[in-house]
Amino acid sequence: TPIEKFLAAVWEKLLGQTRVSVHDDFFELGGHSLLATQVISRIQVLLPSELSIRQLFEKPTIAELSVLLETVIGDHSKPVDHPAVVRLQRDRFRSPR
Repeated sequence: TPIEKFLAAVWEKLLGQTRVSVHDDFFELGGHSLLATQVISRIQVLLPSELSIRQLFEKPTIAELSVLLETVIGDHSKPVDHPAVVRLQRDRFRSPR
């Protein structure tokens, strides 16, 4: 589904994986509470949902989480295109001495 594809892309990016299955457990792939916070943040930016970190701990696979999201936001919503986040060099922000 579009939501599963969106979640897989988020997990692949945050976990440094090249391919994530809908049945893979986020925490078994190396996820932890700080990364879970980032997952929830990205979901809330792109999908109109009120998802908590606790819900990710309770539903740690894409298959489980996508069903929950579809229930919360309805079947009509789809992830929107969002510009890619670009990592900047830290030295660009240092003040001259």
